[in-house]
Amino acid sequence: MLLKIKDVLRGNKKIIENFSFLTFVQIFTLISPLLTYPYLIRIVGLELYGVIVFAQSIVGYISLFVNFGFGTSGPRDVAILKENHEKLSEYVSSVFILKFIFWIICFLVYFLTITLVPYFQDHLLIYYITFFISLGDLFFPIWFFQGIEKMKYITFINIIVKIIFVIGVFIFVKEQFDYINIVILNFLGALISGLLGCIMVFRYEKIKFIIVSREILAKEFKTNSSLFISTVSIQLYMNFNKMIIGSFLGMKEIAIYDLGEKIVTLLKTPLFMFNQAVFPKISREKSIQFINKSMLLVLGFIILIYLNVFIFSEEIVQFFIGKINQEAIIITRILGVSLVFMTISMFLGGLRLIPFGYNKEYMKAMLFNGIVYCVIISILYIFKSINLYSLTIGYVLVEILCCIYLFFVNKKLRLL
Repeated sequence: MLLKIKDVLRGNKKIIENFSFLTFVQIFTLISPLLTYPYLIRIVGLELYGVIVFAQSIVGYISLFVNFGFGTSGPRDVAILKENHEKLSEYVSSVFILKFIFWIICFLVYFLTITLVPYFQDHLLIYYITFFISLGDLFFPIWFFQGIEKMKYITFINIIVKIIFVIGVFIFVKEQFDYINIVILNFLGALISGLLGCIMVFRYEKIKFIIVSREILAKEFKTNSSLFISTVSIQLYMNFNKMIIGSFLGMKEIAIYDLGEKIVTLLKTPLFMFNQAVFPKISREKSIQFINKSMLLVLGFIILIYLNVFIFSEEIVQFFIGKINQEAIIITRILGVSLVFMTISMFLGGLRLIPFGYNKEYMKAMLFNGIVYCVIISILYIFKSINLYSLTIGYVLVEILCCIYLFFVNKKLRLL
């Protein structure tokens, strides 16, 4: 028995090492909001904090365009090319060049829109500064570190940034008027992580930045188009709720929804850690047996976590905002259901279809999600039923239907 365990550990040494580094990062990720979120809500209030969240949700879509699906394809392509340093340098350079082009386009469109649309005028400075959080998406090559399976870089950079943010919050946010410092700290964190990431890639990993041909850029653009559409479709229903709440219900409501979402995001942490740790291995080995065993193990763990959150949701909400808020408790419980179906979808989609080369099938699945979400929102709008609960249930329903759709796609492709 002990020999068998040793063999398993030896065979998955890199995964265990990467998972350990990611665990260390996520401990800080978990501690950071526990320290700062309750404090920020008490100092700036739900209304102003809601404005910051609303601005971040808009910039979240900027990040989609800047990343252009490289967050999904990058780890796979880097894992394949990492033994060929010349080709790897060419690929990394092409990704950075394309992302920079997309960032410039987004910069022009965003600033023109924010400046001219009256809706944004009351908090113009928040929207302006928040845009530059996208510099983190431009420069920080998490996709590269995943591909070469060196999560220690991600660990090092994330811990530095989070420590700076936590210390900065307690030093520079003392009263409600200091709300703008929250935005500045977020921007500085993104900038520092991006610059440190680039230093690690080009100095320590000896990647050479080269000016690649238009043909190579066009090839990468075309290759990632389907993944980009998939990512947009995913983020459409994952982030658009906050934009709708901010536009139709108010900034206080968006802060309440964001609280529930943040709690659920903390619960997703083990899921994301596992995804990042095993993706390179699955991309190389394409073992369906390994995927299925992993799925059952992680799913059981996630269900156990959700049951605990459901039971203790009242205490959790009270800890974050200092009082019992019934809306936040219900939102947290409903959103938590999505964890179960999101886990299954991750193993059926991102950890199965993409490693096996079924990018178009994955894109179709995500487009299906986007269409379903739009239909649900349209129905709610027509019947004047847009509220916190209906939007939250709509989001969970999309996750359930996504899970069912992906199951039948995998069954058809014989990937189960």
